[in-house]
Amino acid sequence: MSHKTSPPEEGSAVWAILQHGDPAPQPRQSATPEPPSERPPASPQQQGRARAIGIAVAAVVLVLAAVAGVMFGYVLPRQQSLSHAQSSFQTAVQAYSQAQIDLTSQISSAKNTAATVTAADVKDPATIDALNSALDSAQSLSAPAPAMGSTADVINNQVAEIAASTQATAAATHTLQSAVAAMQQSRVDKAADDLSSAIAAAQKTHDDSAWLGDTAERTALQTQIDQANTAVSAPDSLGSDTGAIVAALQAFLPPLQSANDAVAAAVQAAADATYTFVLTGDQLTCGVNVCYDGLSGGDPISAESAKITVQGPSVTAQLCFTSEVAVDPQTCTPTADDAPTLYGWSDSWTGTRDGDTAIVQSASTAFAWAVVTFAGTTPNSVATSLATGDDCERADGSYGQLDEYGRCA
Repeated sequence: MSHKTSPPEEGSAVWAILQHGDPAPQPRQSATPEPPSERPPASPQQQGRARAIGIAVAAVVLVLAAVAGVMFGYVLPRQQSLSHAQSSFQTAVQAYSQAQIDLTSQISSAKNTAATVTAADVKDPATIDALNSALDSAQSLSAPAPAMGSTADVINNQVAEIAASTQATAAATHTLQSAVAAMQQSRVDKAADDLSSAIAAAQKTHDDSAWLGDTAERTALQTQIDQANTAVSAPDSLGSDTGAIVAALQAFLPPLQSANDAVAAAVQAAADATYTFVLTGDQLTCGVNVCYDGLSGGDPISAESAKITVQGPSVTAQLCFTSEVAVDPQTCTPTADDAPTLYGWSDSWTGTRDGDTAIVQSASTAFAWAVVTFAGTTPNSVATSLATGDDCERADGSYGQLDEYGRCA
């Protein structure tokens, strides 16, 4: 009966022999241990070397401790301080650089504005001087940031200086902005003042020409005055920037001046010319009688017409009186062959036109006056003041009242 043998397991002693061969025989050790050998005492030289080595090791340890102390107590804190200073420097430089950008932009804008404005354009020329001074100060602050130092102390000093420069730069920018704003406001003030002066002059022209009545020229002038007054009372509503506001205010000047000139021309034309008009019939309101006792010994006297002479605001009226005899109202002469006991033009009654009316008064007779009304430059009616019941002056200088026959009773 045959037996099969299994191959040796990997890692077993047999397997190791098969792989590497039989190991070399080791010398057999005695079962009885050898007694420990005794060391001979160290020589003085050996003892010295040992002490030297100990001292050297201790010195190395001390040096390492000192180095560590220096490292952690001095070098690292200084390095941290330097790192912190460098970080602060970078932050300060960024703020300073932005402030310089803002200043440079404001300088450029202010220069452009100042170059287009003269003393004649502003109400207060001192604002131009203030702007130029602010520009000089601002330009003196334009400078790049310094190079960063090498030590924390130097860098920290630089950070403080940069912060101060940043503050000064920002302040200069603000001052420059304020100077520009002040000058721009002075431009608006100048334009508003110019328009206000023109409005005042136009209003005077309009008021002084009231005797012309409500003419088309005066109506147009008042319209321009009202529009200009609205603008000058709220200039900020005219635009979003100074240039637009100034231009809008100035745009009111030409039409206002043109309307003012038209009224002035109408006034001059009326003042230079003399107009005579004769009013009759319904244009003349006389009451019962328009006369006074004494002209015809008590006979009733009536007014047939009124001759109105106009020269500018000056108005003169003459009444055509007649006593019971018909007369030509244009010439105040009798229309029949038999002459009336009394006829002819009265003395001139004078007065001054005020708008659409003029009150004319007799210089020789108390309480004798008339109201002349106008349509434009033309008289269109006369109403005398003498009527039944009105006060009158008698021939002897005493006073009474007109009766129904026109006598001063």
